[in-house]
Amino acid sequence: MTTTTANPSDMIQVAQLLKEFYPTHNLFNQTEDKIATYLQTESINHKLLICKNENKEIVASSFVVKTGESSDQSHSRWKFRHFAFVSEAAAKELLTASEDLVKGQSKTAKIELTISEREKSLSFFESNEYKKEGTLANHYRWNESCYILSKSFSK
Repeated sequence: MTTTTANPSDMIQVAQLLKEFYPTHNLFNQTEDKIATYLQTESINHKLLICKNENKEIVASSFVVKTGESSDQSHSRWKFRHFAFVSEAAAKELLTASEDLVKGQSKTAKIELTISEREKSLSFFESNEYKKEGTLANHYRWNESCYILSKSFSK
């Protein structure tokens, strides 16, 4: 598998992956063309990483978004958005590449993500040392909790 930055030609395939991975997400219940347009617009300002298998199929994707940094640029804060995958192996490949990208940006860094209690990726992140820092009630949907997960790095 290889991980790289998405190109405009990848957006429909990423949209298909997201529609399948997030069946209850309002944004991903739209047409693939609308999702692809959203992805293309967001990728102007945020890095969209994709993982392709040996058949050149996209098997994982995520936006890696820088949300801030300290005034001396020694510490940076990041967020994963729309992290989706077809297998744990693809997820691990993408996670490693995403974390390596973040680690290379500053002396210390923190990655956060918000995730529904019902998302299948929750156990994946927990098994990769992401810790629950908080719970948000009724965040994405009524009667559903959302967790704030994070992981910190230091060189």
